[in-house]
Amino acid sequence: MKTYYWLVYPVVTICLIVISAKFLVGGQNQAWFKLLTQHQKVVTDRAAIASLQKKLTALELVNTTALQTDLAWLDQVIPRKKQIDVLVNELRFAGQSAGAVLSAYTGTVGQISGTATDSGQLSLQASYIVPDFSSTQALLSSLENSLPLLKITQANYTGTSLTVTIVSSWAAQATLGRADVPLPAYTEKVQQLRTQLANYQIPLVLDVIVASSESAVPLGTGNPFTALPR
Repeated sequence: MKTYYWLVYPVVTICLIVISAKFLVGGQNQAWFKLLTQHQKVVTDRAAIASLQKKLTALELVNTTALQTDLAWLDQVIPRKKQIDVLVNELRFAGQSAGAVLSAYTGTVGQISGTATDSGQLSLQASYIVPDFSSTQALLSSLENSLPLLKITQANYTGTSLTVTIVSSWAAQATLGRADVPLPAYTEKVQQLRTQLANYQIPLVLDVIVASSESAVPLGTGNPFTALPR
């Protein structure tokens, strides 16, 4: 038997190597897998940190005064909440600019105040007394080129009167999203929008009475609005 003693050392060595290999790479609970997982996590965390640092640097360079100016202008383009008084003023100003008179308006708008998180559309039907067709053309052009933005979905002209149906939108202010999401290139987009809307006008503020959160009293008596179910 002594003749085979020399085999003991290599056999034991091979067994230890096999056991060690199995321990290191044998499964999800083994050391090698844990080391690989930790390495991947470190790489991911470093990338997130670099992204956050880049975002922080960009935020530190933001001109807050210019940003507030842009936000105020964007709020005039598409309001952050439902503003029925602004829309009615827009209708009245368009009529006044064209030599027409807003005689009545009706619509279904629901709760006028809106909330900080909602968005949607409201529709109004407005009736005008117009002197002639050229005044009608000027009125429609004024509506289509005024802020806040609105869309004329229907227009009926009968010689001395014009009835239009318009749709206006509002949208809650967007957030920056997750911390690891890059900042949007808002400066370029705002500049493009300003160029596109350069000829649009913001109506002068006329007297518009909003009686409560669910009613408004225009050029007459009674409630012209139908409140939506809550």
